[in-house]
Amino acid sequence: MDPFIFGVIVLVGAPAAAATARWIRGRREPDAPRPKLPAQTVTASRDGVRVGDVLTHMGDSFWLSGELLLKREGSVALRLFVAPEKGVDRWLALTRDGQSVWVLEVSRPLEAMGFPGVEVPLGGRTLRRTEHGSVAIEPSGEGTLGWEGLGRFAVFRSHDKVALFLEGANRTRVLALEGREIPRQLVQKLG
Repeated sequence: MDPFIFGVIVLVGAPAAAATARWIRGRREPDAPRPKLPAQTVTASRDGVRVGDVLTHMGDSFWLSGELLLKREGSVALRLFVAPEKGVDRWLALTRDGQSVWVLEVSRPLEAMGFPGVEVPLGGRTLRRTEHGSVAIEPSGEGTLGWEGLGRFAVFRSHDKVALFLEGANRTRVLALEGREIPRQLVQKLG
């Protein structure tokens, strides 16, 4: 056989043979279940931050021991991490847009207000609500026991000051936090 004709047959025939093999394989296994891939959020895959990581900012270290993933209408509204420190109930929040990190501590004055309205007075400032609604709460890691299920949340802001109010199902759990916003590029992940 002429080598040129053989080359043409190989070039044209190989893709056709591969397509035929895929078609035959698909016909043999029509009811075979397709493996489901775990859902990943844009924020989680973009920055790769997860429980067990250590983040640093200007000499401060934050060990992320647990996470509350807040989902609204199927997408991530906020990722809230427990970042324990001796004597302080500290949390870190990663925003949906990935542009900032919130360093938060428990706020007894905010907790005493109950679920807030459109404004909250904290530390001499009035913070305005920027987001609120019902969320599905998915806990993982340490310090998040009892948070699974549905809840509601509200976020308040004023310049670099941030407050977050999270209420679990049936108002059995409440987390009221306030703190500051840091640009994400100033926070480094160790390791």
